[in-house]
Amino acid sequence: MAKKKSKTQRNAAALQHFNMNYGADETKLQGWQRLCEDVEIPPQDSITQCKKALKTAYVNIHHLVDAKQRGEHPRRFPSREALRNYIKQTNSWVSQESGEGERVSEGAVD
Repeated sequence: MAKKKSKTQRNAAALQHFNMNYGADETKLQGWQRLCEDVEIPPQDSITQCKKALKTAYVNIHHLVDAKQRGEHPRRFPSREALRNYIKQTNSWVSQESGEGERVSEGAVD
């Protein structure tokens, strides 16, 4: 039980940091552009273009938040499958029930 609680707390903290860095309002272009920059994608001119570009950046949300705090770029995986395998092996996923926004749940950031 303690392990699950700690996992829940870690997810909540990661999502809180994600929202602080990129904003909780998914209709703001600036947050999408900042996310692009942080995963080493040139910022795009529209939210639609950002979403399209981000689909090629396979990044674990925990790595993204940790890297942002250290002033680094997160580890990028070569494919969605590689990212999912890593997440399963390390148990570093974010629950779909966490209330995360579209940038996390529908993009390549898992």
